[in-house]
Amino acid sequence: MEWPSGQLYQDRLTAHKSVQNHLLKDLPGVKNTENTSIPLLFIDTAGCDVVELKLEDEVSKGNEGEADIVTAHVTALVEAGIRPDDIAVISPYNLQVK
Repeated sequence: MEWPSGQLYQDRLTAHKSVQNHLLKDLPGVKNTENTSIPLLFIDTAGCDVVELKLEDEVSKGNEGEADIVTAHVTALVEAGIRPDDIAVISPYNLQVK
């Protein structure tokens, strides 16, 4: 929450003290892995040979390589014990969601 607070809300977001240090690994039944022991993950795909889709009839953007990376990360979270219903993937692009 610290990153969006600083980047988008002028540091006005604050977590309640009872949850301010919680990580996914702290949830019941969730394993302590590299994916569950960090509060935020950014993946820089520059230079990773993932190419943006270019479709003539489409205004939106999409990138199958990036979608594959997200799929791998979500799979790792599920394997660590996170329930699929508790995972959300957000994309600003309709084509990326497809």
